[in-house]
Amino acid sequence: MDRKSGGDRLLDRGLSLWDGVLERMGQRGKRGAELAARLLGGWLLGRVTIFGTAPLGPGFTGACGGGLEGACAAAGAMLGAVSRLGLSGGMRYAAVDLLVYAAAVLLRSLPVRNRAWFMPLMCLIMSAAVGGVYFYYGPRDWTARFLYGAEALLTAGSCVLYSVLLLPGRRGDRTLPALTVLGMSLALSLWDLQP
Repeated sequence: MDRKSGGDRLLDRGLSLWDGVLERMGQRGKRGAELAARLLGGWLLGRVTIFGTAPLGPGFTGACGGGLEGACAAAGAMLGAVSRLGLSGGMRYAAVDLLVYAAAVLLRSLPVRNRAWFMPLMCLIMSAAVGGVYFYYGPRDWTARFLYGAEALLTAGSCVLYSVLLLPGRRGDRTLPALTVLGMSLALSLWDLQP
């Protein structure tokens, strides 16, 4: 007897409802709805700002991976960051989104690409690289160092949690925490946390 946790049952119920809707739409409608959901999810998560940083959009882009799904997620996350932070503030996260998507596309032929740690590591590296450029040309105090490091870790952590939800083979016992974080991050997209 296979016992599922409450989070797994809730996710399975939601996915079966979603599959029923997509079944009625046909193949083209199904693909379009999936891509629209990635675009909308990227936009909502790109709008989440935590202490002036927007690390969740690139994490969602990394969880979606390469291909058309990742392109829609990256486009949505870039639009979300620019709509929340303005053009000058959102360009930094648009750069991270593009680098994460480029890594997913260019490195997909590597054998380690399907490992659970690969895309979170790419998110961490890309976020740290862009943060390092901004740190080099910006203020060099301890607050900035901490903020850039925390932002890179949040990007990698969000990639891990969103990939748990998007990739069924990686769920296990982590579904409820991932659903909780997704719900919290979508709620955070409605308002801004400032220090």
